[in-house]
Amino acid sequence: MTGRRAHSRGARSRSPSRRTKSAPKAKPHVAKAPTTPSPSSWLQIVELALYVLVFSQTFSPSFLIPSVVLPLLTSGSWPLLLSSVSFYMFFERLILQHLLESPSILYLLPPRTHQLKSMYANGFTRLIIFWQIVSSLNRPPLESIYSIVTVSSFAALMSFHAVLLVDSKAHTRLAYHVGCPPIIFSIGNILVHGLPCLIGVMYPPEYLDFYSGLAASLSQILWGLSQTLGTDAGVFVLDEVYTKCPKRTWWALWIVAQVVNLSYPFWGVVAK
Repeated sequence: MTGRRAHSRGARSRSPSRRTKSAPKAKPHVAKAPTTPSPSSWLQIVELALYVLVFSQTFSPSFLIPSVVLPLLTSGSWPLLLSSVSFYMFFERLILQHLLESPSILYLLPPRTHQLKSMYANGFTRLIIFWQIVSSLNRPPLESIYSIVTVSSFAALMSFHAVLLVDSKAHTRLAYHVGCPPIIFSIGNILVHGLPCLIGVMYPPEYLDFYSGLAASLSQILWGLSQTLGTDAGVFVLDEVYTKCPKRTWWALWIVAQVVNLSYPFWGVVAK
């Protein structure tokens, strides 16, 4: 009897302890899909300043300097960049300065076509459309500008419609200024404001970051200063670009635009 108890105690002593924890199972390594990294460090600061100049002053004489330097940052794609810029400028000139001034077409247009052309030529939407076309044809070298344009397109869309909360007649006034019936004005609004946003969602940028929003914000501010400094209406009052509106209308537009510019990178759509 005593022998059996001793044998059983010996067997228990040789058996592994129940309290011994088993080794944790190694988690299988899953390789992450390669993504285009966001630019960083000092190079991004240089690009930021350059893109702000390029984006905000594209159609002004000051565009000459940044347009010469920009190809240096496009990884050797400058021939395609210059060809796409030339392609856009050719067709824009063909439509605005030749087709719309043809006697056979001019009588079909509203009497205030000159105001419509002036609004488009000086408006911020023109910059968005131009750089969305150019940067989308030069991705990924111009991915940074494409991300800025995407932010700007949503800021323009949301601010343009947010002004109706403080000035319900703003769109009607603008439609009358350019001589368009409300339905035609609404269709044009969808095309110039909605289409760039749709493209930015269907073909989202590879990344959106704080610098994308900051560049979009600074670009719009610099464009606004270049359009309003020295005017009778005052700084950031865009009466001479679009049409005369109460100052609260323009300040509502600017506030909403800057909020969207700085916040969209945190909730906008990016490529997966």
